[in-house]
Amino acid sequence: MTSLEFISAIPTSQKELCDFHLKFVNVAVVTPPIIKVRFSLVPDRMVEGSRMTVEIRQFGHWIPWDVTVEKLEPDSLMVDVQSGRGPFKFWKHEHHFIEKDNAVFLMDRLSYQLPFGLLGTIIDLIIFRWIQKMLFSYRHKKTREYFLNT
Repeated sequence: MTSLEFISAIPTSQKELCDFHLKFVNVAVVTPPIIKVRFSLVPDRMVEGSRMTVEIRQFGHWIPWDVTVEKLEPDSLMVDVQSGRGPFKFWKHEHHFIEKDNAVFLMDRLSYQLPFGLLGTIIDLIIFRWIQKMLFSYRHKKTREYFLNT
């Protein structure tokens, strides 16, 4: 199992940061254009129990990914998990919205396991962790930019 953590100061309030992440339309704002995704069965606003299907283009095929908001604590935490079909053996993404010392922080904790046993572990070590670091760096950059420009 791989666990990664990403944290950034975001120039907004804790409530506004959480609200930004609860609006599904903002997923497109923070998704890198190189990642080919399409969305179906998505809520306008995430609530605990919200289910969505994301399709990811890999190797010329669209792979469905069922995701559920497992836990929601207003203004402080949203947890989404793979809840059915998907590219992972296990996926859990915690979005923490933290106010500390007159600053607001976005902290993403990601825990996942790729399928295919040892081969999946090797793929994770060689490329997949790097992809996740690039993806979350982009997400945090775009989140900061969004609040700097509003």
